Amino acid sequence: MNLSNLMTARERQHLNALNIDKADCLARFQRCNTKLKQCNRDGIKQWLARLPEVEREQCRTVLNGLVKQRAAARQE
Repeated sequence: MNLSNLMTARERQHLNALNIDKADCLARFQRCNTKLKQCNRDGIKQWLARLPEVEREQCRTVLNGLVKQRAAARQE
């Protein structure tokens, strides 16, 4: 049975919005991860400076998480 048949229109809209947010987050993660692999610290700072303010803060959050992950992996 298809669950979307049991959803109301409002629930379906909410689920679609969540899926769009998830896709945006994944795309941002991939962009940030690529920049982290390709650029040095100055290159990343320049890239962040060119982004709109909201996107810049979101990317900083992602980059900080990636750096923490790498540091934790090196500690193990």
